[in-house]
Amino acid sequence: LQGNYSDNLTGVKEILVSLDNIDFNQASFANGNWNYNITFPNENNYSIYFKAVDYANNISDLQDINVSTDITKPVTSIDYNLEWKITNISINFNCTDNLTNCSETKYRIDSNEWIIGNQVDFTSDGNYLLEFYSTDYAGNQEDVNAIYVLLDKTKPETNDDYDAFWKTSDFNAILNASDLTSGIANTYYQINGSGFIAGTDINFNFDGNYLLEYLSIDIAGNTEETKSKYILLDKTKPSTTDDLNAEWQTNDFNITLTPNDATSDINKTYYKIDAGAFVEGTQIEINSDGNKTIE
Repeated sequence: LQGNYSDNLTGVKEILVSLDNIDFNQASFANGNWNYNITFPNENNYSIYFKAVDYANNISDLQDINVSTDITKPVTSIDYNLEWKITNISINFNCTDNLTNCSETKYRIDSNEWIIGNQVDFTSDGNYLLEFYSTDYAGNQEDVNAIYVLLDKTKPETNDDYDAFWKTSDFNAILNASDLTSGIANTYYQINGSGFIAGTDINFNFDGNYLLEYLSIDIAGNTEETKSKYILLDKTKPSTTDDLNAEWQTNDFNITLTPNDATSDINKTYYKIDAGAFVEGTQIEINSDGNKTIE
């Protein structure tokens, strides 16, 4: 503590300093200036009292100043729980200091410029590095805090590798899910409304026209809209019958072919007579004598 003094006549005999206004100690002084070294016992707000005495024992008015000692760094907390969010994020900084109070809080995102502020908003998908610290009025600076802010507002996307054509042998449909930010947590599917189960590799080995529905959920919790596709499998050959009674005929007549398929239905029917070529049709006209072979 430093100051100056003066006395018009006898001169200053002593300068006294106290922390409690009870016990006074003598300061060093010379040539109109005085100083006194103070060791504060702990952090607190102190009142320092001082007075001068001249050689005539006149005592100056008691003076005092207030001094705050603060060597403790402030502490900054936030209202973010370090989990993935699926909506816009607003983070508030709350600085506390035991004595001199907080002067300012600074933050930066992904190592960019420091910004003074008490709130920061995140509105775009990303995994952000947020750093922040505060300073108190005594000049104590907090160590830099660092967290990752996780925001994913976008639903994942799932596709399958099935080409929508009829298959004639066992096959697997593969589901491929993607999410650019938080990643895929699980993919689910169901067949003909049987209930969703987790999986991406789906085996089909029985004839049928299946309704396949599927969706994915990302790590942040975004749920994809359900997609659907019909899966077509027919491993069973069709059958064809005719209405020929296998007896000799004496007049021109027609043979009718009746095809049948329980799953994918009939596309085309072909026949040939003797060594002729196959032609398409289901009505066969017989108008010449002979013992003919029809395939």
